[in-house]
Amino acid sequence: MRKSILILILILLPLTIFGEDIKNNPFVKELVPKVKTTTTLKVYKIKTERKFAHPQSLTEKQANKIFHSIKIKGDVSVLALNNEDIRKVLKKFIKAFKTASPNEMVVVEKAKNYLDVKNKKDLLTKIDKLVFWFKDNDNLVVFYHFEGYDAARILETGYHVTYFKENGKKYKSAIVIKRDMWTNNIYKSPFEKDYDNTWQNLEKNLAREKQAKGKEKANKQSNKTEQTISIEEMQKELQRLKDMLDKKLITEEEYNMLKKNVLKKAGL
Repeated sequence: MRKSILILILILLPLTIFGEDIKNNPFVKELVPKVKTTTTLKVYKIKTERKFAHPQSLTEKQANKIFHSIKIKGDVSVLALNNEDIRKVLKKFIKAFKTASPNEMVVVEKAKNYLDVKNKKDLLTKIDKLVFWFKDNDNLVVFYHFEGYDAARILETGYHVTYFKENGKKYKSAIVIKRDMWTNNIYKSPFEKDYDNTWQNLEKNLAREKQAKGKEKANKQSNKTEQTISIEEMQKELQRLKDMLDKKLITEEEYNMLKKNVLKKAGL
């Protein structure tokens, strides 16, 4: 009888423990460490013996397009740096290339650290490192180096984006981005079959931007046109208004309003 009860307890105990919600299970809570993650992003330059077409000047839109041309290939392809990361490094990246010497590469590095808070020890560090250099004025090379990942990661090719080849070898961890990608095709998706909403809507946004600038220009022109009377004309107009006020053809309030308009037209 005791033996049967013992067997039953041994069968039910695992079900009792692991049948609960993991989050509320005290046994699991004790075993699983409390993980804290920290992410650091930095842009820097490294020297090499090779010579490149540096320095290079890029606009924010061009640099943004370049970063959106760098994807990690997989079942679901993802950007090597997400949109938030891109926004953070964009200006530093542009400045780095603008000041880079011919023998310097530009590096964008993202490190994500996983820390066991309870035992105060590092669990894992994942590093994504993008190394950029202009092979010449028309070709930008991007080498992708990664650490801390279980599986191999390769870059994806697309519209004006090809694998880097050197000494007869093709490197799937490096791509060449053609200048047309960030100049003539600034509003075209980097990948033929993957039109992100960001790039689909850029044309519409550009149209709105042009429309807004057109209105602003028209308003400035209108204001400029209004300020066309000379000082002599202003004096004559003010005298005319004063005469009308003296003859009680207009009220004091109307006189002040008309006087203000005259002064505005004269640019005062």
